[in-house]
Amino acid sequence: MKQFVDTLYLPFSSWDLIGAARDGVARTAIATALAAGALMMARVVWGARLLSGAPPR
Repeated sequence: MKQFVDTLYLPFSSWDLIGAARDGVARTAIATALAAGALMMARVVWGARLLSGAPPR
C-alpha cells in the first residue's frame, strides 16, 4: 500500500498578513488569528484520523 505524507496546508497568504498589518491590525491580533487557525486545522486533521481508524504515528 502506498504511504502518504501528511501535510497541513495553512491557507494564510503572506500578502493577507502584510495587508492586515498595513491596515493597522494589531500584531497580537494577527498572531492570535494565525495560532487559532493552525490549531483548528490541526484538530480537524486529528479528528479525521481518529474517526477513520488510521493507526497512530
